[in-house]
Amino acid sequence: MQKSLVKSAIIGGIIAFVWAIFSWTAIGWPSHTFKSFCDENKVAQVIQENTLQSGVYLLPNPYAPGTDKQVSQRNTMFKNGPVMFATVQKKGLTGMTGSLVLALISQIVAAYLITWALLKTKGLSYFRRVVFVAILGGVIVSILGIFPAYLWKGFPLTYVLFCMIDTTIAWLLAGFAMAKLVSKGNR
Repeated sequence: MQKSLVKSAIIGGIIAFVWAIFSWTAIGWPSHTFKSFCDENKVAQVIQENTLQSGVYLLPNPYAPGTDKQVSQRNTMFKNGPVMFATVQKKGLTGMTGSLVLALISQIVAAYLITWALLKTKGLSYFRRVVFVAILGGVIVSILGIFPAYLWKGFPLTYVLFCMIDTTIAWLLAGFAMAKLVSKGNR
């Protein structure tokens, strides 16, 4: 059982990882929902001049301290716009190797946990094991981890839905292999 758990975790994690790379690079979704500023250089300059450090920024920031007048102005801006939720990296991003390695590791860890849960089930057919993985790794994660970006941060619904579909497809594909590796003999 331990051998199938580890093997399923590694193979399932690799499949989910490869799908993510493929969907973002070859297909290009959900990146086609991204918008561009009219003058990126001017916006970049304003961001550099008005941020003290890298981090997550909210415009307007209702959590920032201020006078009653400043709070009122922020509330008005929040209602009328613009509103922005952004991650700022003041020194830019260099290389993707570290991020790719961490992404692969996180997918393998997730596949390990999903396989562990799958091994706790009994009597599921191959197809139901595939669906179990897709629901646990894709649907539930999407509802709890991705959909709140639409609800609370104002992310566009099209972007959020693409991310949810992308995640579900990744775990559906991984599920085909994971369900096979967690055969009835191992359960």
